[in-house]
Amino acid sequence: ASGMFMGVASFVLLQFAQGIWQLWAFVVLFAIVEGVNPLNWALVGDFFGRSSFATLRGVMGLVYTLGTVVAPVATGLLYDETGSYALVLWALAVIYGLGAAAFALLRAPQQMYRAPAAARDTPGKVALVEQGSRSHD
Repeated sequence: ASGMFMGVASFVLLQFAQGIWQLWAFVVLFAIVEGVNPLNWALVGDFFGRSSFATLRGVMGLVYTLGTVVAPVATGLLYDETGSYALVLWALAVIYGLGAAAFALLRAPQQMYRAPAAARDTPGKVALVEQGSRSHD
């Protein structure tokens, strides 16, 4: 969530930039935001497991690609109409803010792991242990 909040801060800073130092501050903040981005993909794996990871990443990639195609055109049209990028920067700040709120509200999934062979009650079955209790699948 903190990386997404930094995204909000970077776009608000860019919106009010008056000098070169604010532009450099935007670059540094946004570089950190983009550097933390791979953690979002790791969360998909943690929350939904390896069996769903590729499907979810494919669907998310489709949405990202659509945004990558549409956003520059929409931004150009908005600039042509308004003569400013202010609306786009505010929209990006809001989107990052919503993302930050979503990440802040996430709760860690329950951890499941394979029990050691000695802890398995039934031969040939894989025991999954969840917070101290044992179950078989």
